[in-house]
Amino acid sequence: KYIRKQNGGLAAARNTGIEISSSPLVAFCDADDIWYKDKLALQIKLFVKKPSLGLVYGNHDYIDEKDQKTGGLDAELRGNAFEKLLSGNFITGSGSMALVPRHVLDRVGMFHEDFKIGEDWEFWLRIAQKYSIDFVDKRIVAIRMRSDSMQTNNLKMADGLMYMLPIMIRELGLNR
Repeated sequence: KYIRKQNGGLAAARNTGIEISSSPLVAFCDADDIWYKDKLALQIKLFVKKPSLGLVYGNHDYIDEKDQKTGGLDAELRGNAFEKLLSGNFITGSGSMALVPRHVLDRVGMFHEDFKIGEDWEFWLRIAQKYSIDFVDKRIVAIRMRSDSMQTNNLKMADGLMYMLPIMIRELGLNR
């Protein structure tokens, strides 16, 4: 189903997709990333085996603008991963990796649309605070790395972190 929406950023697009979907499982695919053919089947198989999971992700390749592989990253977090996830986005920095049950979304809420960076990391943290996570030990997605992406602009990344960290600390109850 095609939905036309004024550009409000990545989080707003994901939230719109969540709102109009009706599936018991929700997956994301950033416009420039590529799912491998067995991605969803492997993730669903893991949810069937472990229905209490809050998120399933996997290993991925990095590709450039010409679809050439430039590297990859293997998943490492499973189980109760909240504390480890606090030190960085180990769900590999792309929503294209994740598969999340709708009932989890109903409990933890949506993506922060005001975050310029890290909206996925903060969302994974909310999930990991309440649920176990797991991964498919296979490359299931190719994540495109562009030379002009936000991740290559250190100043914008720092500004985004300065905005989001106080909100994360407050909302996740980390200011003890």
